[in-house]
Amino acid sequence: MAEQEELEILEKYLPKAMSEAEMEVLAKTVISETGAESLQDMGRVMGALMKAAAGRADGKRLQEIVRGLLN
Repeated sequence: MAEQEELEILEKYLPKAMSEAEMEVLAKTVISETGAESLQDMGRVMGALMKAAAGRADGKRLQEIVRGLLN
């Protein structure tokens, strides 16, 4: 019970997590802005994307989305 109460308090201060659709739109935007065309550009895209997501999205999931879009 105490853990649940603590979680509820912490969630009030955490940034709202991005939805799957929001992550995909952001990934497409960053890919376009960086001019990425292939998986070789993954590092450049991920750097900008993680900065843009600002802790509101899981990096591993963003990487999966970018990989899918660049393939």
